[in-house]
Amino acid sequence: PNPVKDMLYIRINPALQSSSELKIFDSYGRLIRHTKLSGYSHALELRNLNKGLYYVNILNGHSVFIDKLVIIN
Repeated sequence: PNPVKDMLYIRINPALQSSSELKIFDSYGRLIRHTKLSGYSHALELRNLNKGLYYVNILNGHSVFIDKLVIIN
């Protein structure tokens, strides 16, 4: 759910899960986190991020998903 306090939970469509990547950018466009995803379900700890607006990009060979992420502390 959005906003996020400590953990971000992501589920990837099984048809799209091979070689997926997750990138989190801050509101200035700086890359904050880059993680390769494998499997269907993921839990990412985000406690170390300051509160504010971020952008989540999930990429694979077939598609790109982009969404806003609000961190609250």
